[in-house]
Amino acid sequence: MVDVATLDSLKQLSVEDRRELIEELWLSLVDEPFVPELSEDLQQELERRRDAVIRHPERSRTWDEVFARIRSRARS
Repeated sequence: MVDVATLDSLKQLSVEDRRELIEELWLSLVDEPFVPELSEDLQQELERRRDAVIRHPERSRTWDEVFARIRSRARS
């Protein structure tokens, strides 16, 4: 956890410096992939959804279809 003094000093950076810091931190995550532990409830929900897709693939949507639907709603 970042201590309050460090966070306060980072908030004093210019907007551009903060944006650059965020970008550098984000890119550093690629080097150290993080795989969070799933709660039992979340694991069960993911399994339920996977099983539903296997049982009824015709009800599934591709990412492209999902994004297209979101974009069309945003334009409305």
